[in-house]
Amino acid sequence: MLIIKEKTASASFDMTPIIDIVFLLIIFFMLVCQFIAAENFQVTVPDQIDAANPHEADIDQLTTVTVIARGEQAAAFAVGPDIIGTPETENITDLLTAAIDTRMETTNPNRRIINLRIDKSIPYSTTRIALEAISESSATDIKLAATKQ
Repeated sequence: MLIIKEKTASASFDMTPIIDIVFLLIIFFMLVCQFIAAENFQVTVPDQIDAANPHEADIDQLTTVTVIARGEQAAAFAVGPDIIGTPETENITDLLTAAIDTRMETTNPNRRIINLRIDKSIPYSTTRIALEAISESSATDIKLAATKQ
C-alpha cells in the first residue's frame, strides 16, 4: 500500500519587505522634513494688547524681526532665529537689511511680510533702526506681532 504524506504549509510571514518599506519611509522623512529653529526670544509686549494671530495664508511668507531687551539699556536685533547685532554694531541697518533679504529670497516678491516683535521696554530710537532696515529691504508689508503669554 502506498502512503502519501501531505505537505504541511508553514504559517510564517516574511517581514523583509515591511522592514524595507519602514526604512525607506524613515529615510524619506529624514531627508524631506525641515527642522526650523524656533524664534522663541523672550519679548514682553505692552499690557493692553490682545493676542494677534497671523492669517494661515501668510505664514509661509512671514519673516520675523525681533528687537530683544537685554538688561536695562541694552538691546539686540534678530532676524528669524539668528541674532544679528546690537544698536552699537557698525552698519547694523545694512546687516539687518541683508539678513532680511536673505531670508525672503524664496518668498513671493509681491507678498513679502515682516512680522515685527518689539519688547515693550525698548525705546523708539532703537526700534527706529529695525524700521529703517525693513524699509530698505525688499519687504512689502509689516505686521506688528503681539502675543499674550
